Amino acid sequence: MVECVQCHEQVLYSFLRQPQPRCERDHKLGRWVRCGEEKGRHLYISPLQGDVCPVCGNREMVDVELGTLVRCLHVSREGKPCMSPRYKWLVDGPPCYMNHLDHIQEEEPLAPTAEANSSRKNP
Repeated sequence: MVECVQCHEQVLYSFLRQPQPRCERDHKLGRWVRCGEEKGRHLYISPLQGDVCPVCGNREMVDVELGTLVRCLHVSREGKPCMSPRYKWLVDGPPCYMNHLDHIQEEEPLAPTAEANSSRKNP
């Protein structure tokens, strides 16, 4: 969960699904950004989670576009990775389907398959 720094209330997940999330009392939490790391592109709320990426320390940040494909990279205490599928940013989450928010990464879209692009119809 995310906690508001002003009122210390836990922020409902539905309030996080906007580019500039706020708590229930309308306190600004910051804005969703992604770092400029070429291999990581981690998503976080700035400045709530810091002015540098909390995952890789990169200082570059850009706004995250609606519908960007992302994946949860949370790892449990037992070392197991999150099993949630990729999701569309601010459409299907955050959080992922397992309610993780700590390690989110932008994903490259899947390349369309030849079968999906085929104009031929199967009889």
